[in-house]
Formats: sequence, C-alpha cells, structure tokens
Amino acid sequence: MTTRILICNRMLLYAEGLRRLLAEDERFAVVAAGGDAETVKALAAFDPHVVIADPACFEHVAGAGRTILLTWDGVSAASPQSFGNLRELVNCGLAGVLDARTDPVLLRKAVTKVCAGELWLDQQIIRRVLRPDAAQSHIQLSRREIEIVQLLRQGFSNKRIASELCISEQTVKTHCNHLFKKFSVSSRLQLVLRTSPDSLSSSPLPH
Repeated sequence: MTTRILICNRMLLYAEGLRRLLAEDERFAVVAAGGDAETVKALAAFDPHVVIADPACFEHVAGAGRTILLTWDGVSAASPQSFGNLRELVNCGLAGVLDARTDPVLLRKAVTKVCAGELWLDQQIIRRVLRPDAAQSHIQLSRREIEIVQLLRQGFSNKRIASELCISEQTVKTHCNHLFKKFSVSSRLQLVLRTSPDSLSSSPLPH
C-alpha cells in the first residue's frame, strides 16, 4: 500500500525538500503541501495517512491524519512530563515528534512506523523526558494561568477559553504569552508538552 503524506510547513523551500526526499521512496506519495492556515485546512481534504507538520500548523491538521511533528527545537519542546501528556496529544492526532534536522533514513522509518499505528519519539527527546528538570518544578502560576493551561490541554481555542472563563480573547492571548515566557516555549503545543496535571496542582498564586 502506498502511504499518502501531507506536508504542512510554513517554510516552503523546506517543505519542497521534504517532498522530493520522500518521493524517492516508492512506498510514499506526497498528496499535497502547504503552509498557511487556510491552505492547510483545505489540504486536509486529501485524506492523508500521515501528516508531517511544523508546530504552527499542528492545530490546523488535527484529525486529518496521524501527525509527525517536525521541530527545530525538538529537545526543548519536550519535558519530563511529556509521557503523561501523550494520550491527550495522540487524541489530537499527534503520532510522532522528530527534530527537523533528522537523518532522512530515520524520517522514512518514522513515517512507516506512524502509518502502521505506532508512536515515534526522537531518542534525544526521550532522553530529555527521562531527565528531571528541577527548574521547571518551581515555576509558579496564577489560578487564571492554571485554568487556561488546563483548557489548552483539552484542545480549546482562545475563543472557547474566553467564553468558558468569561474573559476577552485578548486577555487569553496575553495570559498565553506570559505562559510561553515562563516555560520558555513559543507555541501552544510546546506549552502542553511542558505541563502536566501534577505541575498544575501545586498551590497557585492569586489571579
């Protein structure tokens, strides 16, 4: 069976390189590639087996296929709590995480495994996950920040979070930006990877 692959990456030259690389393997067929949100949503209609996406595209392809996330900071995107979050992320379509600079042979292997229904985590990320991060355990969050992280972990959009908490979308964005800085991340997915129920259950700061 030929594996249909959808590439979602904002760096179009990189996406084209991926397409050509995968096209060399007769087991794979890249059905489409794109980068901006609207294009990615439209491309989901190609019914791919596997989606290869960057973090910015992940939320737009959730459910389109089993997704391999390619990150340029794969190690820092993971945390000691990542394994605890995998079930939630898998429910959103995440099936693998790879460093964007990974070896082509490893990428092909990851695509094959993910298409077969397995999960794939880069070995560097696994080592990072298994190494405790003492500094992160001391990050203090306000009650509102904890509420927002809990809703983000459930896959809520900013609009829905605002509705749930009776605040404006701009306030949600402001809280998210503060959370990104506290956890040294740059995306919602990385934030989810860096948090866990245990880390959110400690004594919160006031709003």
